[in-house]
Amino acid sequence: MEEVNQQVLREAHQACGDIETIRQQLIDARQRGELALAQRFEEELIRAEQVARECQRKLQQTTAGSLEGEQILQQITHDLTTCGQTLRQQ
Repeated sequence: MEEVNQQVLREAHQACGDIETIRQQLIDARQRGELALAQRFEEELIRAEQVARECQRKLQQTTAGSLEGEQILQQITHDLTTCGQTLRQQ
């Protein structure tokens, strides 16, 4: 069970990093007026958001009571919020 928890935590950390990286690339592309590139990053961000939501679900099931699990769950929740805000901005 501990190995499963560690795998879920690794996936969650990766998902958070992916969201932040893609979100920043999207913001940069929008600021430069590169609409086709921005569209591609929007699509990537939506996929990363889906992965993060799956990690969020797994974390809620497998890491209950774990301090690290709770911390990464908070980070994912925050990242999903900023992800949604970025996608709504045009």
